[in-house]
Amino acid sequence: MPDRGLALDEGRPRTASLLSHDDGLAVGEIESVCVAVWRGAVTRGRFEAQRRGLEWVVGRHPEGVGFLCVVERDSPLPDQDLRRASANMIAIHRPHLRYVACVMEGDSMRVAVVRAVLTGMRLRVTGKVASGFFATVPEAAHHLAEHLPIGSETSFASAAETVRASLGSR
Repeated sequence: MPDRGLALDEGRPRTASLLSHDDGLAVGEIESVCVAVWRGAVTRGRFEAQRRGLEWVVGRHPEGVGFLCVVERDSPLPDQDLRRASANMIAIHRPHLRYVACVMEGDSMRVAVVRAVLTGMRLRVTGKVASGFFATVPEAAHHLAEHLPIGSETSFASAAETVRASLGSR
């Protein structure tokens, strides 16, 4: 499934795989974490790319994975059907998910709205999945590192930014 390997800096040699990307979504694998960076509208096709990416990472790391979802400042919120589909995606993989980190970028009003939507989605997931909301990727990396062996937090955050860079400039 990976399109290409992306070199990581710092520490032992590792790679991040870019699993899927277009102008509105990039999905990658870093260690045992699926990373989805949303820049555009949440469409059925993009959601399916994210779902396939998480499924791929779970298949490669059945002992436990993380999921990092980055919602850029101008990315529109998903409609109700895709919110349900996202909650179901997390519920299906719940036995394998050690941590779900959501980075919400933007001003405080936007972050409050996105957080409310994501909290509603989280309530639909039966069973507990450790999760958190963050303002930056480095903050999310810190919490992911408490649940998964991701290597250097700095290196992980850099790799996540490399996945984001596949979307091109804003």
